[in-house]
Amino acid sequence: MAKHPSGVKTAMNVLIVGNGFDINYKFPTQYSDFLHVVNTLLSFIIEGKPILSVSQVFNDTELQESDKTIRTLLATYKGKYDADLDANDITTAFSGAMTNEWFQYLQAKLIPGNDWVDFEREIKIVVEQFSLALDNLIEENTSGVYLHFPANKSGILLQHVCMQFPFFFMKEGVQSGFVTDKGFSYDHTSRHAIIPDYVERPFDKAPMQLNKAKVVDYLFGKLQELSHMLRDYLNWFVDMPVSNLKSAGLINDSLLQTWPWTATQVISFNYTHTLKELYGKGDTPKTHYIHGEIDNNSEIVLGVDSDENDEVQTINTTFVQFKKFFQRADYGTDLSYLNYMNYSSFSLSYDLYVIGHSLDVTDREIISETFSRAKRICIFYHSDDARKKHVRNLVHIFGKDEFESLRKKNKLRFVTQKNLSMDWKSFQSVYDNLQ
Repeated sequence: MAKHPSGVKTAMNVLIVGNGFDINYKFPTQYSDFLHVVNTLLSFIIEGKPILSVSQVFNDTELQESDKTIRTLLATYKGKYDADLDANDITTAFSGAMTNEWFQYLQAKLIPGNDWVDFEREIKIVVEQFSLALDNLIEENTSGVYLHFPANKSGILLQHVCMQFPFFFMKEGVQSGFVTDKGFSYDHTSRHAIIPDYVERPFDKAPMQLNKAKVVDYLFGKLQELSHMLRDYLNWFVDMPVSNLKSAGLINDSLLQTWPWTATQVISFNYTHTLKELYGKGDTPKTHYIHGEIDNNSEIVLGVDSDENDEVQTINTTFVQFKKFFQRADYGTDLSYLNYMNYSSFSLSYDLYVIGHSLDVTDREIISETFSRAKRICIFYHSDDARKKHVRNLVHIFGKDEFESLRKKNKLRFVTQKNLSMDWKSFQSVYDNLQ
């Protein structure tokens, strides 16, 4: 049983980890790394170049020029970061990126000098614009079904997004004087015919209708295709090389090694097995992969957070499959976590440590639940900017009053990541004197 800095004994220590944990080891787990590497793989596939190893791909000149993470990783591990690849598996897994609208849309977001691409934010933008278009900008009559883009500033984002996903309408549009009767009024629009596969006539001589469900299912199916590529990328280009590094004794695992308060339970928002690979022994610590893990061709959660539209009074289920809470339930990724929370001492009292997780609002459900049950909460941060971001995100999740209550009760502490290597006695002194 762990002993709390204040002397209070707790049943266990719980650790929340996010992608910052992997990034600490210079591993290429950012979404931008995924986009860059897959783009490189596509060039190899198109050129007919055999793809035999991770190091072969990572040493590609153009990839190193475009992705500083890859350059840093190779310098850190002196070229030892490697794993064999099967060329046929790579081709099968990633060739679809050439025609995947989500991949192409996100790839276009990579800007030289600013490689940060927020998948969840971009998914939310696309879903919001599609919802707007399907609910308000569709004309249905006996001659066909048409999508209308407004020809004014308010329609710029809408048109930009939808034109990246032209699977259900013909891009060659004609001008029309159509004005919607659903809350929008424009002088004229760009009018596009819906492709017949997405049109249905409910009964003879009735106006034709857009099959919204088919449009949404296609959009989500392509997102799943992207998530499968991300899963395979992380398996072959992160998990396998990390396992090889560990086996060869080529990796520094001292970040948590001196912790006498080593976690007995881990809530991982990562898909990778980095923490278990570096610090685990058998089934210890018990790890709950909230968004799924990359074994056995399983599904992983890739979506957006819930919002006020998911409340009982206002729920709209048209795009619900894009929500993280829906995917967690559909894929069963959170079952071990839920079972443990409900049927063990985990639900009673624990110290909570957070490493490498931004505490973003997109994970509000899990954060709210784990924070509310914890006796003490310790959030490790790697920079002052990161600490401020943690504070902003927690205020967003809990609101000012509840956030202030956590602090006034001496329940919430922010600790610099430099203290992770401290021995237990030294850490107690630092922890107790933090404001």
